Amino acid sequence: MFSLLYDIILGLISLISFPRFILRYRKNPLFKQALKQKLGLNFPKFAKDTKVIWVHAISMGEVKAVVKLVDELKAHYSDHEILVSTATLTGHEEAKKWIKAASHVVFLPIDISFIIKRVMNQIHPSLVILVESDFCYQFMKEAKREGASIVLVNGKLSEKSQMGYRLLPGFSKILFRWIDLYLLQSIDYVDRFLTLGIPEEKILTTGNLKLDNEPKIISPEDKQSLIEKLKLKKKTIIFGSTHQGEESLALDACEALFNDSPDVKVIIVPRHPERFDAVAEMIQKRNIPFYRYSQKEPIKDEQLILVDTMGILGSLYQVSDIAVVCGSFTEHVGGHNIIEPLVFKVPVLFGPHMHKQPEFTLLVTRYQAGIQVKANKLTNELQRLLQDEEACLQLGVQGLKLVNENRGATQKTAFEISNFFCEKRLVKK
Repeated sequence: MFSLLYDIILGLISLISFPRFILRYRKNPLFKQALKQKLGLNFPKFAKDTKVIWVHAISMGEVKAVVKLVDELKAHYSDHEILVSTATLTGHEEAKKWIKAASHVVFLPIDISFIIKRVMNQIHPSLVILVESDFCYQFMKEAKREGASIVLVNGKLSEKSQMGYRLLPGFSKILFRWIDLYLLQSIDYVDRFLTLGIPEEKILTTGNLKLDNEPKIISPEDKQSLIEKLKLKKKTIIFGSTHQGEESLALDACEALFNDSPDVKVIIVPRHPERFDAVAEMIQKRNIPFYRYSQKEPIKDEQLILVDTMGILGSLYQVSDIAVVCGSFTEHVGGHNIIEPLVFKVPVLFGPHMHKQPEFTLLVTRYQAGIQVKANKLTNELQRLLQDEEACLQLGVQGLKLVNENRGATQKTAFEISNFFCEKRLVKK
């Protein structure tokens, strides 16, 4: 009865959101593949005796977190096929680009029983790894029917999600019973999972996988080429992973900074490619001269650069002097990875809404490696840092110290998976 009710509710939600999905992504080259696979079509087929590890990473951030872990799993279980699924187009592109150990990269089907059953009958996973906080009832139930073990890695649970699950204790009990092992980012999340009735013996703290991300360091030649392409000067500020509403904040800062400092360059990198044109239109309405990264014509004297190309944020952090990591000035997002620029000793500013990344906020605050600032104080803080090179240098030093002292989660996670799921549990019955 519960399964049927779940299917009906999720089916209605899917029907309501379907037109929006088409409007947002119909021009994307991955659209047809995403649509078919969300409906359970065009999936790879494995023989029943094939051993398969299925890793589900919902979006770009989760994909980045497990790149090294998937490599470790492939090295340890070389006779297994590894299938990686994502729920978003950006996550899919990131997985195809970086997770070389994966045999297949697919889109997670809609979590409706008959769709999931069809897919599970083709995949027959031995082990399912969920990344962070994407819990799909039918997906987990059908994986268990196939005899799979399920482990959560880099696990976390926001305060808001915890409250929601506690309001529905019956649903929570059914949902979380499928997971065999919870490997959490930090001790801050242990109590939250315990309050949902999860046995303490299933929970371990292994650290945050995102802190193990190896930076894709560009060569000195490529770095210089990027600096010359964008005519970057000594003072470059990057607004990374902006969402709706945050570009306005960045443009407010631009108008003040450009008046005070004609040598300042500002780079805006929207999080989602479908918003590139909307952001360009917004800048035009402000009458601020700007350069689009994809333009064939060389940059002139524009102080503002709109990056309308995916996959180069990490490179741009390496040629910036100050990073404003967005997604943190809008409550509905709740923050992104504020650690990424610290690897390059770039000072980080971020907003007040970090409820989805509390462990990063605590770390950065503890190490004094970044500055959390309200939206109405952001411009003043940027102006102060532009004038205080010593403060920027100290933030950069502390940031790198934070990264170096908190690595090792990948090895701990891989060890616990191997320790818990010995070879006989991964052999097909």
